[in-house]
Amino acid sequence: MLALRLTRAAHPAVQLRRLLVAAASAGTGFLLLCALGYALGHPGSTGAALLRLAWCTAPLAATVYFAIAVARTDPGTKPRPASPRSASARCA
Repeated sequence: MLALRLTRAAHPAVQLRRLLVAAASAGTGFLLLCALGYALGHPGSTGAALLRLAWCTAPLAATVYFAIAVARTDPGTKPRPASPRSASARCA
């Protein structure tokens, strides 16, 4: 339910940023799966498989950095100020 509330209440620019993060993570996952598929398909060439896996670290780091940057600017993840009524209810 939290994800639905965050999705319905967000502005289009926020939705676009979230969609870009999802696309970047899908692309990075595809690269990692391709590297794993190459490694499983060519068991004799471990050097080439490790090189392909090493090439996946830069997109992985960029995707993590991008996801953190989007999460920091997302207004739905910031805490809301407490209302005066809830503060007085806690004191009573």
